[in-house]
Amino acid sequence: MRSYPTAQSEVFFSTGAVARFCGVTPQAVRLWVSGGLLKAVRTAGDHYRIRRADLEDFMRSRGIKVPEEVAAEKPVVVLIDDDAEISKNLKRTLAKIGFDLVTYTSAYEALLALPVKVPVIVLFDLSMPGIDGLAALRALKANPTTATIPIVVLTSHGHLRHQAIESGAVTVVLKNDLSRVPNVVQEYRIRRSSVQGRGVEVRI
Repeated sequence: MRSYPTAQSEVFFSTGAVARFCGVTPQAVRLWVSGGLLKAVRTAGDHYRIRRADLEDFMRSRGIKVPEEVAAEKPVVVLIDDDAEISKNLKRTLAKIGFDLVTYTSAYEALLALPVKVPVIVLFDLSMPGIDGLAALRALKANPTTATIPIVVLTSHGHLRHQAIESGAVTVVLKNDLSRVPNVVQEYRIRRSSVQGRGVEVRI
């Protein structure tokens, strides 16, 4: 157990506060910590403190409602697609697992906006009218401001999978199987976090 950090940007909660958020006793929280279920640090006075992000992850993974005091700004997923129905359905689905969906109807529009707020992942429809989807994908990966953002291709054409991967996509999801998207987003976020700072690109 490492000692309590002093970084001002970090937010920590006591076991009593965590107990209140989770509807349990402080003793239960201490058991979670000692059992390795919940990450914590120790203060100089030998008390546990739980980092906000660790608590949020813990609560979400166990289906515990996350209060506003704990919840951070939601991570963003970007959708590049002109299909309003797909956008509506994915927005609702991703909101249930804690993500905001921002939709752009053109790759050019997204290229201008992405550097302002970097998303966890981009979902990109290769088959929008009036564009060469593969060329747009290559342009996104060639631009230094968007090159490191992982892109998941959405397509109705399975035969494009190899070309999409070669052009820089991390994976391909067929449009008749969009129920995969929440799992892909969550898995990629976890894998990407595990190698953050090591310069490793993860493909799923």
